[in-house]
Amino acid sequence: SSSPYKDGAGRGSGFSDPGEILLFPAAAYGPAKMWSAERYSELIRLLLDRGWPVRLVGTESDRAFLESIADLPDYSSVRPSVSSSTSIPDLMRLIASSRAVISCDSGPAHLASALGRPVVVLFFSTDPARTLPLGFAVRPLVSAVPCRPCFLRTCPIGYLCRDAVTPASCIRRLDDLFDGPRDRDLNQKI
Repeated sequence: SSSPYKDGAGRGSGFSDPGEILLFPAAAYGPAKMWSAERYSELIRLLLDRGWPVRLVGTESDRAFLESIADLPDYSSVRPSVSSSTSIPDLMRLIASSRAVISCDSGPAHLASALGRPVVVLFFSTDPARTLPLGFAVRPLVSAVPCRPCFLRTCPIGYLCRDAVTPASCIRRLDDLFDGPRDRDLNQKI
């Protein structure tokens, strides 16, 4: 069967390219779980500088956000994949064939962990002690700001928790995953 996860040209195989880093930047919960498009763009630049192909993945409601991230002149190789219908088996096939996953605290992070894929999980307003996926290849990324975790969907004071987490710190977590499994530390802050 054909996968509903289509790349920017409308093609979809249900599989990511070998070695592809899947980036799930959006969260239905709200902006307190998501970086800005500029932060994700910076992360993509760092990934591409290392020679790692990147695919942005989301639902139809995420399309404009994904396209705003990928709509940069240097990112023609970055493929936004958008699904109009969410099929867990199709999403699992896509994740299982990836090199690694970077996701905000959302369902795809849990699927990646369950499938044994390396995953970096971005925690901004939420708490890894409550919702971190289980697995040896999971690395949480949280900031050490006093107002988190607040569990708010939007921030009344300017998103300090997500601004304190940098794309470079996400790359360090990814490097840690590729260096081999270690005990995870839920309280490790950047």
